[in-house]
Amino acid sequence: MAVRAGVSKTFVYDVENGTVPIPPLPRLRALARALDLDEAELLDVAGHLPEMGPYLRAKYDLPEPSAEQVEAFVRFIQQRAKEEGGRDEPSTDTERAA
Repeated sequence: MAVRAGVSKTFVYDVENGTVPIPPLPRLRALARALDLDEAELLDVAGHLPEMGPYLRAKYDLPEPSAEQVEAFVRFIQQRAKEEGGRDEPSTDTERAA
């Protein structure tokens, strides 16, 4: 697997054993591809993706209730995308106009 990802066996061992606090982003992406894993999930587990609520509050100065509303809306969109099979094109004229 290290060879497929283009990383050292030591790096893979260190990641597996948690001795690399936050592995470098390019190497994690290579591991995700080599393992046929969802890149975003691997980046999240490795600590590269911030929690949405704290990020929204810090970046946009949103109060807690507003950040929670944004998170709820994102979960809604994720669920809808799963139900629609992840297609990118809107299915109706109403959705195209939105």
